[in-house]
Amino acid sequence: MSTPADCTVLAQAFPSVFANVADCCNLDTFTTKVGCANGRVTSVLLRTIRLGGSLPESLGSLTELVSLEVVAGSITGPIPESLSKLSKLEELKLYQNNLSGGIPASLGSLSNLKELSLEFNQLTGGIPTSLGSLSKLMLLNLRGNQLTGGIPSALGSLTKLDWLGLANNQLTGSIPASFSNLTSLAVLSLDRNVLSGPLDPLKPLTNLRGLNLVNNQFALDLSALLDLPMLTQL
Repeated sequence: MSTPADCTVLAQAFPSVFANVADCCNLDTFTTKVGCANGRVTSVLLRTIRLGGSLPESLGSLTELVSLEVVAGSITGPIPESLSKLSKLEELKLYQNNLSGGIPASLGSLSNLKELSLEFNQLTGGIPTSLGSLSKLMLLNLRGNQLTGGIPSALGSLTKLDWLGLANNQLTGSIPASFSNLTSLAVLSLDRNVLSGPLDPLKPLTNLRGLNLVNNQFALDLSALLDLPMLTQL
């Protein structure tokens, strides 16, 4: 069984799902699943349920969480700053909602994070430089928001990154030279922004299989990409 405190946090955060549930760890359906260990909630999956409302700061008290996934739930409002307290978090998936405001820079303190999926929301502002501190990150998906400014060169520090999606935003500037360090990258999606400049930082990415650059302002000199042996989709 989970602790009453953890279940109470979930009941307050998502009352339409948990308000009348005595032990939240007993939930395991296609749309709702809660994992527990040693009496604490370790994972929450809420998928394609019209939850509405916003994510409360109290979620930061679920300190044993390894995975938090709230998908297509019509959630509004900002991403809580308190999520930065979830030091064991490996997966944070909040995509296909109506989240607004900026991406909290404090998420850069989640040192165990392997997947950050915030795509298809209404997030604004720049991409925090602090995300470059997520040394274990393998997937970063920020597609389909309203993000502006340049791509931080700090993202070039994410050397374990396999999948990077920044498409469908309003990003400007050039591809950072530091992207040449992303040698594990298999998929890079930068399409539908206002990016420009040379493609040379992509030359060392020999594991790249999928690359989308359309609807930008690149002077598409594809010769920079001819030596990418794994590239099958351009």
